[in-house]
Order: sequence, then structure tokens, then C-alpha cells
Amino acid sequence: MTIIVSSLPETHDKSKHQKAKVLTVFKALLNDKHALLCTWLVGTVNGFLFSYFAESPFIFIHLVKINVAQYGLLSIAVAIAALLGSITSRKLLGRVTTSTLIFIGALLML
Repeated sequence: MTIIVSSLPETHDKSKHQKAKVLTVFKALLNDKHALLCTWLVGTVNGFLFSYFAESPFIFIHLVKINVAQYGLLSIAVAIAALLGSITSRKLLGRVTTSTLIFIGALLML
């Protein structure tokens, strides 16, 4: 990796003009309500998922008192549900509007 980094030249021009473009795009994104809503939705869903992954072993194994093998099966069920949701979303993408698909997905997550 070090050899690659040190021997290959950078091909991207790092001019001040590029930095100004990035700031302009960033400002535009901050003023775009749809982009902010999508960002909030993705962040919220990821927050829910990571919270579940962090807390579910304690809740199910220690509080609900299922054994470790049952918890493993539960984790497989969660992974299969995520996979099926992704496949279904992809198949519906051409038939249903993106907004409707996002709305249905958000409802299902709740």
C-alpha cells in the first residue's frame, strides 16, 4: 500500500475553485428540505438498527431469558427480514414512486 501511495501521482487538481464548488454544493444541500429529510431518515433508521444490535443481546438473553442458540436464530431472522426488504424494495422500484416506497419502508420500520 505504501508503495502505491508513494509512487502513483495524484490526478485530481486540488485548486481553490474545487473547494469553492464543494462549499457551494454543501450549502445547497443544507437548504434542500428533501435532502435533509432523507438524511434524517437514514440517520434515524441506522440509529434504531445500531441500538437494536447493541441492546438486543442483553434484552433477549438476560431479560427475556432465551438461550444463546435461540438468540442466534433470532439474529438470522432479522438478517433474512432485511434481505427480503431489500429485494422487495428493488422489485417495487419501477412500479411504485420513490416517495411511496420510502413512506412504506418507514412505516414498516416503525
